[in-house]
Amino acid sequence: MTVALNRFVFALLFVGGLFLTPTSSFSQSFTFADAHPVNNPDSLEQWLVANSKAPALVRLKNLIALERTRYWLGKGKDKMSRHLPQIHALATQTQNPTALAAYEFLKAQEAYRSNDLYSASLYGSHTLSQFEKLNDVSGLINTHCLLFSIQFNTYNDLTAADSTLTEAHWHQMRQLLAAHPNPHDLVFTNYIAIHRANIQAGEARAKQLIISTLRHMATTPACCYAQRAFELMKRGAYYNAGDFKTSYAENKKALSQTTDVYELAVLYNNLGNDCLQLNRLNEGLIYYDRATQFALACSSPRFNVLVSANEDASKLAAKNGLFKKAYAYLEQARIYERKANAQANNQRMQEFQARYESARRQRQIDLLQKEQAIAQLRSNVYVAVIGVAVLVLAAISLLAWRLYRNRQKLEHTNQQLNVALAEVQQLNKAREHFIGIIAHDMRKPLISFRGMADLVSNRLKQRAYADIQRISQAIDLASVQIETMLDNLLRWALAQREIIPYQPQNLHLNCLLHRVADLYQHLIQFQDTHIRIDCPDTLHVWADDNGLQLMVRNLLDNALKSMGPVGEVGITASVVANEQVQIQLEDTGEGMEPDQLTFLQELFAGHTEGQVGEKGLGLGLLLVRDFATRNHGHVEVVGLPEHGTRFTIYMPLSAKQPVSMPLESALSTGEIVV
Repeated sequence: MTVALNRFVFALLFVGGLFLTPTSSFSQSFTFADAHPVNNPDSLEQWLVANSKAPALVRLKNLIALERTRYWLGKGKDKMSRHLPQIHALATQTQNPTALAAYEFLKAQEAYRSNDLYSASLYGSHTLSQFEKLNDVSGLINTHCLLFSIQFNTYNDLTAADSTLTEAHWHQMRQLLAAHPNPHDLVFTNYIAIHRANIQAGEARAKQLIISTLRHMATTPACCYAQRAFELMKRGAYYNAGDFKTSYAENKKALSQTTDVYELAVLYNNLGNDCLQLNRLNEGLIYYDRATQFALACSSPRFNVLVSANEDASKLAAKNGLFKKAYAYLEQARIYERKANAQANNQRMQEFQARYESARRQRQIDLLQKEQAIAQLRSNVYVAVIGVAVLVLAAISLLAWRLYRNRQKLEHTNQQLNVALAEVQQLNKAREHFIGIIAHDMRKPLISFRGMADLVSNRLKQRAYADIQRISQAIDLASVQIETMLDNLLRWALAQREIIPYQPQNLHLNCLLHRVADLYQHLIQFQDTHIRIDCPDTLHVWADDNGLQLMVRNLLDNALKSMGPVGEVGITASVVANEQVQIQLEDTGEGMEPDQLTFLQELFAGHTEGQVGEKGLGLGLLLVRDFATRNHGHVEVVGLPEHGTRFTIYMPLSAKQPVSMPLESALSTGEIVV
């Protein structure tokens, strides 16, 4: 029952996670106003290349801003719409509603610039409905502006669309902008207002709007991306106002500021118009011819420029009495006009064909939906039959699975019993071996007690008091050895049962080392044996008190036994570079055999598991290794060049050092001899 409940809860959490994931990503969305155009599109494009692994929504916002910026530029129009496939892929992947609506807007803008007004209207209408659902004000303003522009072609010829609808878009975008002012939306709205004023013969109003918008850009540098477009309209305003000399000078200056083929065609056509008004025959004809060349060099011939340039060139030639040349220009204009009409007819035919294809596809979709409904009904019947069969198979499979699981559990239980039996046998073997080692090690100190009373009585009668002192010292040494062995035995037994408490604390290392050394002071007071301690008084270590004392006591005991009655044991402590405390015990004994030393090095490094009695391994060294590991440290052993052995204990440095003390400037208490 508990297992089934846990699985049910897990399923709920998993399904809940599926529903929460889209909500989380949606909360990190953006608005159309956030993806406004920028002044430096090349830097933005470099950022997109350098940050290809950026979050999808961040890339989407910057890609949309880049495409909106390209709309305003007078150069680099060949780069427009290049990122639309990537925007569509990311918007579909994230299902972000703002990104999907922005993609439709950019598609409408692309179709409008390609003079595909039918597709532009379809995309624009769909974009408007999407931004209305999102209540995205900036998106609505820009879409109304675009739909207003779609009603007119490049030179303000009214399309087949209802003029009432264009005015509705105009009033709607003005109301939205008044309620929600935005500097970027104001630029686009003024751009549309200038075209509207020109159409309605309001040249003075258009010029006023151009000047006010250029001032707006001067006070709002973030909007300077549109300055080039408004400068172009300003030159047209000079011409409409009859200031042909200023218009001529402005158009000449603009020639050096662009490399765009279509814009050059327009500029040369404007210069020809200026020369027509200024009665500069030869110069004007040259400009009209260049306008024709650049209009033909566009990706698709711009017939509006071709017709206008040749008609105006005909007027200029006739005005100066060159009637033959004027007739040739006029004939060429009629040829381009026929081509323009043919292109317009082809475009209308494409629009009609697109509408027909759309209606035909809709009929096919309706038919497919009906067929799918019938197929769905059939599949429901099949699913019901299959469902019953699946339930029966599931019941049989569940029964078989339970039988299989019970068999697996039984086999697993048998394996566990076999492993436990092997462990018990191994423990019994180790216990017998260990008891034999302890009995052998304790035999020597116990034998030393035999006949002690008779020996002391005999020496008292002979008044050999020096011998009595040595006998007393031997008794003390034997008792300490027995005590150490019993203590090791107790701790080994507790360690096997894992009930030794581990209570690390901030230990004053100097005091701990002196406490351990004091235990052996009375045993070596009549020998030529010394214990030297070199430890900074401010050094603290993070370890268990009993565990660290046991390690030092066992290593010190082994060192004293290895030296005999003459020698020295040096205990030094310091801080090493990796924030550990290093405790070294060096003796001047005979040292170890090479194979025994190698065995101990492998044991302390954890590369081998030793048994008590193996190659001279005692219980004390096993405890030293285990307690060092328990205290998050380790032990190393090396043989000294001449004689003796060095054991090194590494323990964690206490985080509560009273003084920050680098190794090279550590304060030392000096050499202490006990």
